[in-house]
Amino acid sequence: MFDYIIGKVTYANEGKLVVENNGVGYVFSVSNSSMVKLSNEESDVKVYTYMAVREDNISLYAFADTLERDLFLMLITVPKVGPKVALNLLSLYTPKEAIYSIRTSDTKSISAVSGIGKKTAEQIVFNLKDKFDDEEIYFDIQEDNFSESLSVKDDALAALIALGFDRVYCTKLINEIEIDEEMTAEEVITLALGKVNI
Repeated sequence: MFDYIIGKVTYANEGKLVVENNGVGYVFSVSNSSMVKLSNEESDVKVYTYMAVREDNISLYAFADTLERDLFLMLITVPKVGPKVALNLLSLYTPKEAIYSIRTSDTKSISAVSGIGKKTAEQIVFNLKDKFDDEEIYFDIQEDNFSESLSVKDDALAALIALGFDRVYCTKLINEIEIDEEMTAEEVITLALGKVNI
């Protein structure tokens, strides 16, 4: 297994990222948030990797940083949470937002993710909640800001889906928006609709 690859992004769309290194194009599955970060780079990018090996398939996954990969690896240890569902979670929320939801047992935000129902959300909290208690990297989390950010994202996502848009597409649109603590769900929806390809 390799830890990371440095190369040029030659393709980024629909959850797929191709990184060319020494004349070889590696196809990765990637979260929407990582895809946005990595595809905006004009020079070579460094992607952190994970290779899933099954009897009939070998899949590569790429992450913009080690924090996202670490959380992904924790998520796929939870029963009924495979790589696809883990990427769905990391596409809707940043790693720190996801960790905040887990630490605060916010199963409502977690179950807003495609492929995660209430029981699976509860299982994620049960399995992972205690794993973040002693991690220094999370001490700077401003809980009130994260709570507001999650609520705004959840409300905006629900509204866009109610308008008939696909959940995955809506998630991508929302993650392309830099949401600060003063933004409302209505403002996020307006910005998201401005990005819709008609």
